[in-house]
Amino acid sequence: MTKRDYVAIASVILEELRSGGDKTTLGNIVEGLCDVFHEDNPKFSREVFSRASGFDKQSAPLSRGSTSRGATSRGATGRGANTQPPSLGRSIGSI
Repeated sequence: MTKRDYVAIASVILEELRSGGDKTTLGNIVEGLCDVFHEDNPKFSREVFSRASGFDKQSAPLSRGSTSRGATSRGATGRGANTQPPSLGRSIGSI
């Protein structure tokens, strides 16, 4: 997988979380994906991906008012369905 794939997946999870998706289920999905991604890429950063997906390092969802490294709280991305938050790509840079 590529960084672009990780960014796209994190964006979808973040959008679902912000639109009221079940926090427990989404947290479990993030944890499971982190396991798969780490197997694929040993340099994959679970913490960075979790934060970009809207969860802190313990997979507890960030509050709706919180931001994840610059992501806005205006809808999924604040700029349209097919774009990512301005810092999402940078926040996953170490993945």
